[in-house]
Amino acid sequence: MKQYIMGMITGASLILCAVMFIGATEAFHRDNTNNGHFQAFGLDGEAFLLDTRDGDLYQYVLNPKTNMTALTPIYSPRLINSK
Repeated sequence: MKQYIMGMITGASLILCAVMFIGATEAFHRDNTNNGHFQAFGLDGEAFLLDTRDGDLYQYVLNPKTNMTALTPIYSPRLINSK
């Protein structure tokens, strides 16, 4: 009976470890692919944002009426290569 209980505890702990490792791997990949692929820079008083994964370039544009900023796409290599 003791071996049966030890086997059940061992099996349950292995399943728990597998579930935890799978969850940790998914969280790592989700964070790794969604964060850190934008690069911001300024040029001649203008602010830009570069998407390093796709190569898209955006410009920060300030709306003087509402005093809010928006991202305006400027360049996309996918649009140029599709012609």
